[in-house]
Amino acid sequence: MKLSFVAALAVALAAGTAQANDANCRPNPARTVDAFETAKDALLRGEFDRFLATVQPFGNRSDPDRMRAAQRFSNTFPNGFRECASVVFRSEAPGLFQEIVLYDTGGPPLALYLRGARFRRDIIIIDFALSDRATEVIDLLE
Repeated sequence: MKLSFVAALAVALAAGTAQANDANCRPNPARTVDAFETAKDALLRGEFDRFLATVQPFGNRSDPDRMRAAQRFSNTFPNGFRECASVVFRSEAPGLFQEIVLYDTGGPPLALYLRGARFRRDIIIIDFALSDRATEVIDLLE
């Protein structure tokens, strides 16, 4: 199952802009989460401070390894990325959301995983991961 999913991710990245509906790489305009779109756009533009502020709405409580990875990618890609493609978007009632987005680095893709939950009247990001190994973020899908 995971091998076929990895193959699908590779095909989606190869398709490039065919998979990305706009600069924010929305999976489907009718199925978006505002916080996800803000985080994805910030990462695409290389605005890592804005990205981190979006994925941590309640302050710096994320896994230190994930924070180091984000810092490493901000140093490696200070100008952002050429394009991105949303390859998985899942939502479950009553309010859990997940998305995987691949960013074009000119080499192996950078994979972003976002998990959100309905909280108060909004959907907030409760977890994220960045990796240059897509299988690491695939393993986070539930």
